[in-house]
Amino acid sequence: MNTMMKVVLPLAIAASFSAAVNAEPTTATVQFQTVAPVQVFETQVVDFGKKIMKKRGDCVAEPILDDVADTAKIVVSGALADPAAGICDGADDILQGTYELSGVGGAAVTVKLIGENDRLGSDWGFTPKGKYIPLGVTETASGATAAVPVDNSAAGVTNALSAAGNGYLVVAGTLTINNDALDTSAPLTSTFTIDVVY
Repeated sequence: MNTMMKVVLPLAIAASFSAAVNAEPTTATVQFQTVAPVQVFETQVVDFGKKIMKKRGDCVAEPILDDVADTAKIVVSGALADPAAGICDGADDILQGTYELSGVGGAAVTVKLIGENDRLGSDWGFTPKGKYIPLGVTETASGATAAVPVDNSAAGVTNALSAAGNGYLVVAGTLTINNDALDTSAPLTSTFTIDVVY
């Protein structure tokens, strides 16, 4: 105990004395670097066509985005449907939406699909569902090669953009028709949000 006091006490006094004598203000600089937001470009709108507008039930269209090897380009199907799932008539009348993403190369991003149409309390509704892959349409290599499902959820999916700063998203989903007497004299439209943040 006495030995410890002899060692600690002089250090404490010396530190206090040194701070009082040598203290002087210092100005520090903090620098922040901003980056441009991720850009989302629509290249094909989601389109369920005309054939199912007079039918009652669900059309479940699974988005198609094949896994790609590092040496292969992305492969996207232009039309899709699963007749066994409900009122989908066939693959020739349904188009999945396609979206190109552009941002900071290799940066992690969270991709969200948020549907805005209530498919249960109205005559009809739409719930989006997608797949994302970090690859641009002209790229042949990516750090990741598998498509990641993106459901209609506030949580979203976190993944990276490609080294060149690109990503690709395809969107389809579920169209629900609750009323046999839908007015089809004009196109029926729904909206959903694609939210991409670093």
